[in-house]
Amino acid sequence: MPGKNLNTHAFAVKNDGATLTDFGCCLDQDIRHLVCDGVALGQLCGYDLDPFFIELRYELFRDGEIMRQKKILSEGAIFDDELLRQVEPADYLYVGSFIHLFDATTQRDVCQRLTRLAKQVIFGRQVSDSSYSERPRQS
Repeated sequence: MPGKNLNTHAFAVKNDGATLTDFGCCLDQDIRHLVCDGVALGQLCGYDLDPFFIELRYELFRDGEIMRQKKILSEGAIFDDELLRQVEPADYLYVGSFIHLFDATTQRDVCQRLTRLAKQVIFGRQVSDSSYSERPRQS
């Protein structure tokens, strides 16, 4: 959906009782933004590849107790088939700046796996270039 962003879908999530999962949520600022906009915690879920970010965000936002209690955030390996079977598909799946973490071959598999987690829409933002090429990650 070109031109659609998190704020566009937040209206539907808030007003229609839809669910939203943020896969690759990192520090989870997008889910917290939705909560500030009035979306109930029970409608939201977030997964990240790196458990480091889960603990860091609890410390940063000082809300670990409530977020743990509601089971909003979890470590989620997109290649873990057992996890994908356990995750309840959401109406909206947000994957902002996530897919580009993988090489071109793996991106196809990631996208196929993500389709299992969305009932209606997958949206987000990704880094891209007008000319195709893979560039090695630089540290």
